[in-house]
Amino acid sequence: MAEYQRIVSYLYKYNHGQKGGNTGFVRVETRADGLRLFFQIKDLNVMDEKELKVYFYFHEQEKKKGIFVDKFLCSRGYCEYKQTINQDQILKDKELRDLDGMVFYDEDGLLYGTCWDEREIADGGIELPEENVKNGKEEIEIEVIQEEEEAGAGVLVPEVQIEPEQEPKPEPKPEQAEAQPSLEMEEIKESNEPARNPGIEQLLESSSPLPINWDSGLMKAVKIMPEDIAKLP
Repeated sequence: MAEYQRIVSYLYKYNHGQKGGNTGFVRVETRADGLRLFFQIKDLNVMDEKELKVYFYFHEQEKKKGIFVDKFLCSRGYCEYKQTINQDQILKDKELRDLDGMVFYDEDGLLYGTCWDEREIADGGIELPEENVKNGKEEIEIEVIQEEEEAGAGVLVPEVQIEPEQEPKPEPKPEQAEAQPSLEMEEIKESNEPARNPGIEQLLESSSPLPINWDSGLMKAVKIMPEDIAKLP
């Protein structure tokens, strides 16, 4: 199994090569099932529909070279992308640790970017790969393994986090976890199976929702009262 790595960083807007304000974040993870990508952009100055192309980039001696990832539409000042894709198809012989950032281009050039080292991005300074053209239209094929679901992804994150670590271990089953009656919050972990306990389902529907950190892996959190504890398994 490949080493688990995660990079989380702010995304900035670029205007004629000049770095502007923060417009969102990106998160990239290497997993056993592929390269997991998630990024979110909020830019109210771009309300028209735009097609964006996203690239990884890396330094090779004095040059910066791009690696095409995918293209997607952004409209009304907001876009979100979440996919798991084939890592070998995208990165070829490179690893996530070999990359130095990500850039997002529209038809006019560099629009957004994030760098993972001290060397800043400059418009026109990244050599982008040539794309196949057929019948006057671009022909790009990327193997998408699955679309990812994210919860509460609206919170911005620290400047850059690069985290090599072991593959996360699965959460213990509810019957194996110790009871914590002192907590006032019941947090439901992300799972492939829906909650089957009627008491939990009732609490999720009737209790007040609580905010969730986008990186917590939770799908829903609600506030419960002491008398609600009897409804839990």
